[in-house]
Amino acid sequence: MRLSCPTEIVFGEDALEALSPPGGRVLLLVSRSLPEALADRLDGILKRAGKAVLLARRGGAEPDSAAVDALVAGLGEPVDAVVAAGGGSTLDCAKAVALCLAGGGGIADYEFGARPVKAALPLFLVPTTCGSGSEVTPYAVVNNAATGRKFTLAAPCLRPRQALVDPGLLAGLPPLALRAGALDAFLHCLEAALGNPRNRLIEPLAAAGLGLVRRHLPGALSGAPKKSWAEPLARAALYGGLCIAASRTGLVHTLSVALARFSDLPHGLLNAWLAPRVLAYNADHYQGRLAALAEAAFDARDVSDREAARDIGGWLARMLPPEAARLALARPCDPAAVIARVLEDTGLPAVNSRPLSPQAVTNLVLEITHGAP
Repeated sequence: MRLSCPTEIVFGEDALEALSPPGGRVLLLVSRSLPEALADRLDGILKRAGKAVLLARRGGAEPDSAAVDALVAGLGEPVDAVVAAGGGSTLDCAKAVALCLAGGGGIADYEFGARPVKAALPLFLVPTTCGSGSEVTPYAVVNNAATGRKFTLAAPCLRPRQALVDPGLLAGLPPLALRAGALDAFLHCLEAALGNPRNRLIEPLAAAGLGLVRRHLPGALSGAPKKSWAEPLARAALYGGLCIAASRTGLVHTLSVALARFSDLPHGLLNAWLAPRVLAYNADHYQGRLAALAEAAFDARDVSDREAARDIGGWLARMLPPEAARLALARPCDPAAVIARVLEDTGLPAVNSRPLSPQAVTNLVLEITHGAP
């Protein structure tokens, strides 16, 4: 069992004031939707520290290889570090940019190992959503613009130097982004805690994250005051990131990646739509671990793994918006392509609780795609 967090985490309302990238020239990458006041605040902090700041804004959802390569080509001047503020897509984009600036080439060159992921510029990340946990993970997810394939890069050099988490930045989140982010954090905690080999070091953190989302997301969605939910959900996202950094995600996320191009649901909601199916599929193979999480996070008592799968799956279904079933597979789905993409995750069978042969993957994908919505 291992648990490592080389990232310095600064959490609280004054977190941004601790921002301290090295060197004299810094790329500040922000999402287009980021409030101007926040971009100006970060720019001011950096300039007061004597940094020359190159500001870049990115749009769209998850980063694709064309956008990453265009950002790198458009810089024109070398930088010493990358600071990014935004949701998980912006933070992942920053990681991809930092990798290309240090290692050269286009980001798609790293997809299948043609270029090894060895070095990236120092990263300093400010999350403004409560989902991906990218501010503390060694992962970045990128879409290949040429093929439509979503791929994950994983390497120690993609771990940020600093994570600056101010829960107050969640205040302006639209309800859809809030829901999707919190459910993604929930699934990070759940899958990391249930994966193999078992890592008991992260189980208390995962149970805490699950409980925070379970207790505070309903209030956040129903209009409760920000002070009652922002700090707990920001912590849940952080815990989820720490958990998957020490373990990894599992079958839910792999299926989600494979189905993404056929779905109109945001990543976190697609995960939550898939999770009840995966929990039911694995229910007889959790060896009491799911029941223990249900007791810790859902106040369940004397439940079996199958009962816990039913209860947690039911809660996730209730957290989805009414249109989720219609949007989950909104475009004609190619089950063969989904199966092939799942099977590309060669590490998945060792992680999943239930034996996962190619035939088992085929049966599960067919059940999901033919049974939807």
